Amino acid sequence: MPQSGSVLWATARTLPRVHCKNQKTQSFSWKKAVFLQILKQIGTKTASTLANGAKEEYTVITDIRMKEDAFMERIRKSMLQQVLCMALSLLLLLTLLPQVTFAADTDRYGYTKLESAKEKKLYGMLVDAVEDCKDELAVSAEGFTLAELESASQMVGRDYPEFFYYQTYGASHIDGIVQKIYFKYILNGQLVQGNSPELKAARAALDKKVNEIVKGATGDNYQKALYLHDYLVNNLIYQSTNNDQNAYGALIEGKAVCAGYSHAYQLLLRKVGIESFYITGESKGIPHAWLLVFLNDECYYTDVTWDDPMTPDGHQILGHYYFNMSYDDISKDHTTDADYAQWLPKKHDHKDMYYFEHDAREGNGIGWFNSSTTSATLYNHLKKEGNFYYCDFRYDDANMEDWLKDAINSLSGQLGGVQGASWETIGNEYMLTITTQVQSHTISKVSAKAATCRSEGNTEYYVCTTCNQYFKDANGDQEIADKNSVKIAMKAHTPGSWKTDAHNHWKECTADGCKTMIAGTSAIHVDQNGDQRCDTCSYQLPSNDSTDPTNPTNPTNPTNPTNPTNPTEVVTDPTEEVTDPTEESTEPTQGETDPTEESTPSTEETTPSGDDPTDPTEPSAPAATDPTKPADPAGDAGLPIDPKLLILAAAVVGLIGIIAVIASLTRKKRKA
Repeated sequence: MPQSGSVLWATARTLPRVHCKNQKTQSFSWKKAVFLQILKQIGTKTASTLANGAKEEYTVITDIRMKEDAFMERIRKSMLQQVLCMALSLLLLLTLLPQVTFAADTDRYGYTKLESAKEKKLYGMLVDAVEDCKDELAVSAEGFTLAELESASQMVGRDYPEFFYYQTYGASHIDGIVQKIYFKYILNGQLVQGNSPELKAARAALDKKVNEIVKGATGDNYQKALYLHDYLVNNLIYQSTNNDQNAYGALIEGKAVCAGYSHAYQLLLRKVGIESFYITGESKGIPHAWLLVFLNDECYYTDVTWDDPMTPDGHQILGHYYFNMSYDDISKDHTTDADYAQWLPKKHDHKDMYYFEHDAREGNGIGWFNSSTTSATLYNHLKKEGNFYYCDFRYDDANMEDWLKDAINSLSGQLGGVQGASWETIGNEYMLTITTQVQSHTISKVSAKAATCRSEGNTEYYVCTTCNQYFKDANGDQEIADKNSVKIAMKAHTPGSWKTDAHNHWKECTADGCKTMIAGTSAIHVDQNGDQRCDTCSYQLPSNDSTDPTNPTNPTNPTNPTNPTNPTEVVTDPTEEVTDPTEESTEPTQGETDPTEESTPSTEETTPSGDDPTDPTEPSAPAATDPTKPADPAGDAGLPIDPKLLILAAAVVGLIGIIAVIASLTRKKRKA
């Protein structure tokens, strides 16, 4: 039988919390403590057989060891399961890492249409390389095919208009597997290195220009898209240059063809948060480019190039023929390249072009006509350039040509004679051009005139004495459509100091000898504080002069005072005969001047009705009294009557009435 001490020692070493200092002297107590701890952990029966001898002790220890082994086996299985779970999680994480190692925008439409994960990875690597202007990129370890490189590179070019310099690339390959990609950057038609100062300056200039343009794009997404569309149409010229295929040529040089128009619009839309996709194909029999635009959760098609046509005499037109069209509408004269047509959305919830649904019917210059539209309505939509009139419109009914011919014939005289008219279909619209007869004008110069407080002024212009058209030049080449634009508004009057006579005060305009009475300043003198001075103008009032505003000496015509020859002369002689204002006279009396002369304050267009003393709607004031005559006892003042007497008289009359009523009732009663 083995010694109990060695067996217990081997078993006990599996318990990390046990620590024995003196094995020989504490053997039994140590064994008992070990048994109790093990039994407690694995749920066995009590170790009551420990005192029965070595055999029972060995049996118990063997049983405990078997249970301990089972317990540890369960622990090992649990730990193994946890390790396996962690390994699987780590493996899954590692498989996801390659998809987020590049800086490409995964929301761009072209990226979402790549079919394989390898193409999307290569797309991201290309974006990083072109953004950093790298000259080459080693990809031999990735196993990319030439077809995958072609697909990814095409989508980068359609998604990233800011990469205007990325136009071509090359690749080395072995058995169709790409080893290295070589980038070629082009600026102004010349190859440049990726780190060249010229390319860095061009990129910075384009970024600055884009930021300047989008400052004017405010409102909702539709308003932003419309603003940017109109900006390009108004500021670009369709012309071939070394940079006509990209946004740099369009925005920096102001010249581009369809590719440059579309890339520029795509770049501006991206800057304001509107996603779009560059489309190529054919339109009107020639290679062409336009955009797919995602606006307010819907998809539309916009062709900025075809919205920038020209009149026969070379004037550019701001059109919206191809702004936010449906797929069906734009497909009438646009054909997408077969490789990309399958990716394009073909439906949206609007039945018609967004522009017409929201703007054209609100009077923005595009006609919406039908068979009942009058020629006057057509005339209001016509725009004149030289001897051409043009108009953009849509027509809802049939027989458009018959209606248009009749309308133009009825306008012939108003347009100065029509030589011919033509129209063409652009998208869902018609563009009408009317050619009128070249007229010879009889030009007369109108010199510039400064405005005064009595009349308007005008800038210099020329006028045809035959047709009354205004022009900026003596040859009649530059017509002034708005005739009010040459007018200069009349100046305001300049009030001077107070003018006075014995009864009234007023102010006159002092500018350029105008002397027009300032409206609202004419009034009679008022002295409410008793200092014998007018409270408004400080005029010294005579002591025996009437200052009662309700009974003025001469209220009938304060603008034509007692001494009209000199309205500023103060009348101090109260005995001077006053002309009866109620007496009609057609000629001035001796010593007076004609009130129409300049010395008399003019009230033309300045005296309001409330201030006009001769207004027939105002009640006439009493005639002035002669202070040299005694007062009439039966005059306006009358005899003074004590109010108490009036009350007493009324009471007596009432009492008499009551007595009369009582007497009448008494007589009736007696008769009865």
